[in-house]
Amino acid sequence: MLYRQFNIHQNFHLHTNGWEQGCIQDIIKLLDSVITDFYVNFDLEQVLEKPIYVINSKNKIPPCDCPTFVKQNECNRIYLNTVNRLWCQYSYQFSHELCHHVIDSYVLTTNDRF
Repeated sequence: MLYRQFNIHQNFHLHTNGWEQGCIQDIIKLLDSVITDFYVNFDLEQVLEKPIYVINSKNKIPPCDCPTFVKQNECNRIYLNTVNRLWCQYSYQFSHELCHHVIDSYVLTTNDRF
């Protein structure tokens, strides 16, 4: 898999396949902007610096038809179910899944039901 590191938030990486006509650099800029706007509301010392990989959900094994957050020990994975230049879908889906990452940072328990 080929990943491109985000420009501002360098612990985030975008998988380069599956976005169809969506320009990789434009997707990275948009998602970087979402993170910046999102993180302004949090104590960044509490947010995990764990690597996060953003992948098109068609590349998930097995593929899925919805955005998904996958928590792993060494990294977290965010799967988005959008393509092309549907910027509002990228923003909406990514911000929702990013919330799961932030919750993972703030709620460190053995019960990850939520």
